[in-house]
Amino acid sequence: MIAKCLCILMFLLIYSPKIAGVYDSLAFFSFVIVLLALITNSYKSLGVLPIKRITIYIILFFTIALYVTLLRSVRGITDTYQTLRFLRCVINTAGVGALVALYVKNYESHASEKILRDIWLCIVFHGALIVLMFLIPPVNEFVVFHIRRIEPTGWQYQSMIQGSRISGLTSSWDATSGIQVLGIVLMPAFIEKNNIFLKALVVLISLFSMALSGATGFVVLAFHSTVILLLWVNKNKEKKRSAVLKSNIGRTKKLTFSQIKKSFVSIMGITVIVTFFVVIKILPNFTERVENTSIARTANMFLSNTGYEIQYNNRTNTTAESTVRTIINMYFIPNSVDNFIYGKGGSGRRRDEYYIPADNGIVLNLHNLGFIMTIIMYIIVLQELFVAFKYRISMPKVAFTTGIIVLTIIMIDAKVQYLMARNALSIMLLAVFAMWQGIREVKINNAKI
Repeated sequence: MIAKCLCILMFLLIYSPKIAGVYDSLAFFSFVIVLLALITNSYKSLGVLPIKRITIYIILFFTIALYVTLLRSVRGITDTYQTLRFLRCVINTAGVGALVALYVKNYESHASEKILRDIWLCIVFHGALIVLMFLIPPVNEFVVFHIRRIEPTGWQYQSMIQGSRISGLTSSWDATSGIQVLGIVLMPAFIEKNNIFLKALVVLISLFSMALSGATGFVVLAFHSTVILLLWVNKNKEKKRSAVLKSNIGRTKKLTFSQIKKSFVSIMGITVIVTFFVVIKILPNFTERVENTSIARTANMFLSNTGYEIQYNNRTNTTAESTVRTIINMYFIPNSVDNFIYGKGGSGRRRDEYYIPADNGIVLNLHNLGFIMTIIMYIIVLQELFVAFKYRISMPKVAFTTGIIVLTIIMIDAKVQYLMARNALSIMLLAVFAMWQGIREVKINNAKI
């Protein structure tokens, strides 16, 4: 019974919004999941490696919470954002660890792949919700008024209630656009059958949800598609050369099904993107329908010309503008050695104390937490990428999926603070803990040989 509900619990843990804008459902769902894990005695199913990793993250977040609390008292800062942020991370990590334990209890050696598959499903389902919120205004109104309860005075209210920019159950447009890319990029690992209709449906849902929330996702998608395609082409060339050398009749080895899938999905994704923007460009009715939405803003960034200018929030957007703004204005270091090393301890969003004119996680963390804590935090996360690369041969699906998820979140964090955001942290830690559980299985199997 519990096994059938795990994907639902995962969705609630990942996308748990603040109910009515006040009550933190993340803490509630984390508590419920931890309680279930204790009742079912699931923690005994976890291996030593994932338990150690869970412990490392809990200690990291609690240490940073304690550090910024002390730092605030020294600096005279009243902003409690960072303290609450990292205490929430502690609770979030406990909930994720308990959920992974439940998966291992119910799926045993298949738990890692099941966790990663359900992460992908949750992201696709959230993309479908975003599309529904755009197509059916009452759905959008229900989420805005009854679930998230955005205040009419809030800066996001008008865009959300009009459906001009939609982030679903999350609070960050750009980050949501970036994370929805995983619906496309991870598809080769989870759609085993040659179901073209299902693949096309997932791609379209992902693309529309990306465009409705922002343009960041298309940058991330372009990066991932290029890297995967280049890796596939290089690997294919090596296999052909190897096959020619080994074959007495000079026949080359056939491509593996996994390679075909990855190539097909990359090409299909690029094709659909081009088709998508061409449709926006040539169909006037469709253009009128979306001209005041984030879809139009995204399209204009790629298709801007003198004959078709889309105004969004009283300004014209171009790719060059975004690039220049990001490079010149968004990256800068603190203006004193003391602040650079130790940070200030606040959020950088309160003008009555101090304000940091940046959105990306690197700059905000550097100013708020200082160099020491920031570098420790990023090193621990980057280590997961190296571990995924190390085990790419022994558990390719788990390593590929985890690596892509961690890399995507780091890329989004370079644009908007996202690394320790509630849904990003849940997605990343679920994948990371699943990977470490998979490493445990690999070590057990190697010991039996």
